[in-house]
Amino acid sequence: MLQESRIQEIALDSARASLAPIRVEAVTVAPMLDWMGQEALDVQVVVPESAVPKLRGKALIDFLMDLHDRLLAEGEQRHAFPHYATPEDLLAMPILNAEHLLDQAARLIVSPQPGPPRQVDIRRSISAAYYGLFHALQTAALWLQQQRHSADYDPIPRFRTADALTAIEQARTALSHFHTAPAKQRHALLWLLLFRPR
Repeated sequence: MLQESRIQEIALDSARASLAPIRVEAVTVAPMLDWMGQEALDVQVVVPESAVPKLRGKALIDFLMDLHDRLLAEGEQRHAFPHYATPEDLLAMPILNAEHLLDQAARLIVSPQPGPPRQVDIRRSISAAYYGLFHALQTAALWLQQQRHSADYDPIPRFRTADALTAIEQARTALSHFHTAPAKQRHALLWLLLFRPR
């Protein structure tokens, strides 16, 4: 199985090639189970709202086939299930509660039996901690991006001091999460922000 980061690169390249001239803003990949209980890949393609009516027919099939072929060429056997979303859809989606994930991570390493926790629980704990940080940063970044676009480019909304204070608090919370992350994860995030995948 390929690493999720490599699958995401492949899916992004495939989506941009197959769906052109539609602008593909991002692609996320997550493991899932298909309807038969087999391991599969959930591939979410983020496109602008204006592109949604253009997502039809041959381009969608071309993307599905191209993605399948590219994944197989690199030895990935899991089937990909793409779906599409807009940035607005992402803001409206419930995002996992980061604190819940961090609490889950802490509970996983408290062994109910004498001795150290099982390796599987330690590994799941590390993974849950990572996703807790990721979702906290993602939530703050998406919300702040939407607020910044409104503040910078839309003259109609009226903002209150409370709106600015909320934005500042969101940014501080995200920074706090960022600063407490392991150095390797901070570097990876900064690298992705500075050199976005094409």
